[in-house]
Amino acid sequence: MSIALEDLLTYRLMKLADTVRRASMQAYGARFGVTTAELRLLAVISAHQPLAANDISRRTGLDKGWVSRSLASLLKHQLVRRAPHPEDSRAMLVSLTAAGTRLVKRLTPYAVTRQERLITGLAQADIEHILTVLQERADALLSTPEVEKK
Repeated sequence: MSIALEDLLTYRLMKLADTVRRASMQAYGARFGVTTAELRLLAVISAHQPLAANDISRRTGLDKGWVSRSLASLLKHQLVRRAPHPEDSRAMLVSLTAAGTRLVKRLTPYAVTRQERLITGLAQADIEHILTVLQERADALLSTPEVEKK
């Protein structure tokens, strides 16, 4: 059986993710002045603050360099603040400022509306099932060494 690379599920998922990311960049950048990476940080910080940068990286799935650059931008725009970590003198804890909290409150209804447009016609149970199965399969790919076929 021969299959074209662009017909593979992984290729199609990456292409789909890129399309959603580009649409998000346009929407959130124009309307709220944040990048998609900054949006991810704001979402995670809002839900779990205060957080150390390595926790933000783990929760967002972004590498530490990307998190550092995004945090620098959020700090510059006074959307987040840093405070010393009480247990680790090398780390800082990040939390939202009042301006960051207001921004998250403004963009959340917009994000919900965008999601509703994206999932129109899909049952929530179906969405959860698809995401669960794909996450399980992705985790299996990470935990299982590749076997080379000859």
